[in-house]
Order: sequence, then C-alpha cells, then structure tokens
Amino acid sequence: MTVQGLTAGQTYYIRVYSWSSVQPANKTFNICVVKNSDCLPPTTITTSNLTSTSADVNVEGSLSANYILEYGLQSNFTTPGVDGTPGANGTVIAFTGNLQQIAGLTALTGYRYFIRRDCGTGVYSSNSTVRTFTTLGPPPANDLCANAVTVTCGNTYSGTNVNATADGVPSQAAGGEATVDNGVWWKYIGNNQTVTLDICASGFDTRIHVYEGACGTLVGVSGNDDFCGTRSTVSFGAASGTTYFIAVEGYGTASGAISMIVSCGPYCAPPSNNACANAQLITPSPIGFCNPVTGTTACATSTAGPNPTCAGSTFQTYQDVYYTFTAAGSAHPIQVNVLSGTLSFWALYEATCGGQQDFCSNIYGSQVSVTGLTPGAVYKIRVGSQVDADFDICIGAPTCEQDLAVEWQLGATGAIPAWEMRQVGTDLVVASGGGFNPGVPFAVYPEVTCLPAGNFYFALLSPVDAGGGYKIRLSQAPFTRFH
Repeated sequence: MTVQGLTAGQTYYIRVYSWSSVQPANKTFNICVVKNSDCLPPTTITTSNLTSTSADVNVEGSLSANYILEYGLQSNFTTPGVDGTPGANGTVIAFTGNLQQIAGLTALTGYRYFIRRDCGTGVYSSNSTVRTFTTLGPPPANDLCANAVTVTCGNTYSGTNVNATADGVPSQAAGGEATVDNGVWWKYIGNNQTVTLDICASGFDTRIHVYEGACGTLVGVSGNDDFCGTRSTVSFGAASGTTYFIAVEGYGTASGAISMIVSCGPYCAPPSNNACANAQLITPSPIGFCNPVTGTTACATSTAGPNPTCAGSTFQTYQDVYYTFTAAGSAHPIQVNVLSGTLSFWALYEATCGGQQDFCSNIYGSQVSVTGLTPGAVYKIRVGSQVDADFDICIGAPTCEQDLAVEWQLGATGAIPAWEMRQVGTDLVVASGGGFNPGVPFAVYPEVTCLPAGNFYFALLSPVDAGGGYKIRLSQAPFTRFH
C-alpha cells in the first residue's frame, strides 16, 4: 500500500494485529517501510466539454503544480514517453494548474492521454493511468447565434441539436437550466404579426427561447419548456423591423431531431407593463377605499426564471404583467378581481426585478392581507395567466394600528383645508382629508381615520380659515392643539 500526504519530520505509528475467535493468534510477519518519491502523478483526472475539435482535461491538485499532458490517437498511441519527451505518436503539452484544453482534434475520433508531474530541476513523476475519450461529430450549421437560419410564416423547419455546443445566454423558460446549453438558432424578421413557434413534434425533451437585439447582446422576449408534454411552444408579438433570435435546446443534455412549425396571426402588442422593469405604479388607496386599477395579460410574454411558488407548474409558461407600489405600513390588503378569462397567480416580490418572492396567492374577489412588509420599501406585484385574462387590482391603505381624529374649529367661511399625514423620513402619505366645505361656519367638525404603525407628521396643504383652528388626537390620547 502507498500512504501519501505525510509530513516530513513527523513520527507516525503502524499498528499490526490479528484476531481469532477460538485461540490466541500469535503470528510472525515482516514489515518494510520504503520512502517513495515526493513527485507523484495526479490520480483524479477527468475529461469535460467535449466538442468535435477539442476536449478539456481537469486535474485535481494545486493550482501552481506543473504537468506534462501527452495525448495521441487510440489507433497508434499506446506507450507514453518520460519527462518532457513524448512516446511514439504522442504529443506533449506542458501546463500549470487544474485545466488544460486539447485543441485541433478530429471529429468522431478516439484519443488516449496520460499526465505526469513536472516537479522541477529535471524531476518528473511516472505517468498516470490512461484516460480515453472520443470527440463529437461536427456541430449543426446553425449551432451559433451568428449562423441563425431565417424562418417565415406558414412553413415547417427541420433541424437537430445533436453535437450542439453551449451558448451561455440566459434561459427564457421557467424551470431547468439558467442558460442555453446545447441550442441551435433560427431568426424571424418582425412584420407586425403574432408569431407562434410549435416544436411539439420534435424527438426529445425541448426548451425554446426568443430574444431580440443582436448576437452577443441579446435581450429576452419569451420562452417555454413544457407546453405539449415535454415539448415546447411559444408565441410573441413580432414588431415590424425587429429581428428575433430563436434558440431551441434540450432539457439537460437531451438532443435529437427538431421540427418547428411557424404560424402567424394578427399583431397584438404586449401591455406596457409586460416587463418587470416597466411595472405600473399603484398608489395605495385611502383608508376605507379600494380604488382598482384595470389590467390585462392579453398578448403579454413570459418572465424568465422560476415560476411563483403558487403557480400550477414549475415548467409552464405564464404570460404576466407587473405593478409596483411603496408600502405605507407593515401590512396592506390587496384584492385582485378577475373580469374575464382565468388568472393563475398573483405574487409579491421585493423591489429588484428578479428579487425575492415574499407572497403568492390564487385568491380572487376578496381582500388578502399581505403582512411582513417594510414601511417605505418598494415592492413588485406579478400577475400571471396561461391564457388572456382581464382583471383589476387595488392595494388598500395599510392596516390600522391607531385611530386618528382631527377636530376642526371652523372659521368664517366654514372651509376645511386639505391635509395629509406623512411618514417621517420618506414623506409617504398614509392618510389624508379636508379640502372641502361642510357649510357650517364657526362649527366644530370632526374627521376620523386611522394610521398604520410608524412615525408620522401632520401637513396642511392650504391655510386654516380665518378664526379657525384644529386639534389632533391619536387613539384615546387627549387632543393636542396645533393651531
């Protein structure tokens, strides 16, 4: 046996023993300890990222270690050389660290290789055990975005992603890998049509992604993983003059024949708040009110990345739109009403697009209390469906923590000035009133509302009527005279 990783100068003990269940086991033996060379070949070696012309060799060990990699054809290279000299039909590459690529290889060809350590001052280890690999076949002609094939409406296109290389662009489909790993490319020139790409007849578990922009600076439009079983279909509005790039890949390492049907219909522009970055602002309603904002998912595209936790599927595509609001308290009631079609979810996220999901719901037609909010923080609401749906949404005032009473001593005209209670530090309006004339000069007139938890200040938006004044009371505390 060989023991490695010992420390020079350290004393070690070797225990030798025998065991018997019937009698004392007295045995004789010989033991011999021989110092091996400190220059040993690597033992953990793997091959990765195979293509038709290259392979990566990975060595476990120090990043500063020096190695000799020797490779050749399986058909005529069997015995490696020593030190820096190759054996018959071998080629050597000197490298440092954990990774070395072997390039300039021939497609569909078997190779073998060995690695030995270069320990310096002319000292080399023995060769590692042999490793072998076979290069892939040539990649498809449309393996790269730059070689995307143009498609047009009303046609069916065939292809394959067998031997396709990794693309690295962000996935536009929910679930699965974060990037496109073995995709092939087509492109569509926008002509104000709604385009549907159907690859349901393909021969493997597919994913499809749509982008706009240019190769190298692509911007996601939409995508799909599982629409028809494990196959995919996606629709998007193709604006005139815009070039759309289409990547078709396999889930994981899946590959095979691709059949893509391209069909078109009347153009339907996505809603203005289709993208998270263009979320529509909603102002929380005053206390006691729910001022709804109407919306639609008609013609909306999907969001890349994970689906909300309450969505019906990890891999399904959901057309979605976004809203944003600033929390005025730690809890707000939110109500979503379905006007037509069917919604799949509404979900609350922290401010940054792609941020943490804080809440998810399938409840419609009644208020849902969303708690755990941070007053003054900005949130996004994502509303999604599998089919076109119309809805409205309202965000109520923050849940009341204490009553607020403003008692007016009206002046000569009887007018009540407009006022607001604002959050200290953010100036966020959490309650408001006044701005009207009850028609009772010199009378006492109360206004009652409530406040969320937090620190607030009272702001008048216009002067107090001549001869008038006001008092403010929070909960059961005595009135405080302000004017």
